[in-house]
Amino acid sequence: MRNIHSIYVHHSASSRDNTTRDMIRSWHTDGNGWSDIGYHYVIEGDGQIKEGRPVYIIGAHVRGNNSKTVGVCLTGNFEVEEPSNQQLTSLWRLLDGLLTNFGLTRTDVYAHKEDRQANTKCCGENLFEHLKKWRNNE
Repeated sequence: MRNIHSIYVHHSASSRDNTTRDMIRSWHTDGNGWSDIGYHYVIEGDGQIKEGRPVYIIGAHVRGNNSKTVGVCLTGNFEVEEPSNQQLTSLWRLLDGLLTNFGLTRTDVYAHKEDRQANTKCCGENLFEHLKKWRNNE
């Protein structure tokens, strides 16, 4: 198993309710020429958690910081819309499980935009606000 030190949360920057894991996989493989989807998990608008790239394989979601991280993406553009309640419930459940599995704490979970090398608004301000509250146990 890989030595994981952090988890990064992303948004798809597309429609929350009309984007699927399989669409993102196609964007990454057909559009970018990658071997698979870059994220390890995708949470669709209805809250379904879909496995992406197997967690034991290095992802492609935080340039320069993939080898020791897990990537979780929620479908939606959270600069202009809100994550669904189902997505948030699934996200907290998934993150709690990953933290337990890898011996991490909530302070080891970041929005993509918090990576020092990232020049992005990802995971969107509306999801970022929820993430900050969860990280602080609010």
